[in-house]
Amino acid sequence: MIQFIQNLYSQPATVDYCEKIVSGLVKRPFDTAGNVVFLVLGIIFLVIGKNQKLAKIFGWMTLVIWLFSSLYDANANLLFQVFDFTAMYIFITLLISLNFKRLGINLSAVFRWLIIILGVIVFILFRGLSPHVFFGTLVLTVIVTEFIARTDHRKYWYLGITSFMVGIIFWIIDLNKLVCDPTKIFSGRNLEHLFFAIAIYLIYKHNDHQKTR
Repeated sequence: MIQFIQNLYSQPATVDYCEKIVSGLVKRPFDTAGNVVFLVLGIIFLVIGKNQKLAKIFGWMTLVIWLFSSLYDANANLLFQVFDFTAMYIFITLLISLNFKRLGINLSAVFRWLIIILGVIVFILFRGLSPHVFFGTLVLTVIVTEFIARTDHRKYWYLGITSFMVGIIFWIIDLNKLVCDPTKIFSGRNLEHLFFAIAIYLIYKHNDHQKTR
């Protein structure tokens, strides 16, 4: 197991963003710093969530995203890329479980962790586009179950999905270096982080409204 982890740590990530990897402890300083939006949002959720279970859950989830994404950008290797995907899988399975709960189906923690572990296995074994396809399937599940659950007043939900898609666009721009200046902090990846954080907040607002209506 230790050798396996060391092998993952020694391998570069499967994607190469605009910011040039530098020597030192932090390989992509600007991209790493851009994750601060998740830290700030996570703290806001925890402050809001003193007496709100959902806000606390979103707060800790967002802090996990901040930690794992920061580790990934700081190290730019395969091991922490797995961590980054794991954070996304954890968050998306939370949204799936919330929608299923509205349908009267309680997904056990074991089942949710099996989905997360399956995602990690897909990433490690197949890499390439496979992890993105797996994640996209989970996102599609969220969208489909959202409409099946017939939730009310989807203003925040539509805004959240729009912000998420804008983040994806900036991710694609940065990944393919369509607009790229490695010396600038305002990269496509940092804008991706910003719009993803906005999406998380809006999705929280939507789910909180469903809970309190």
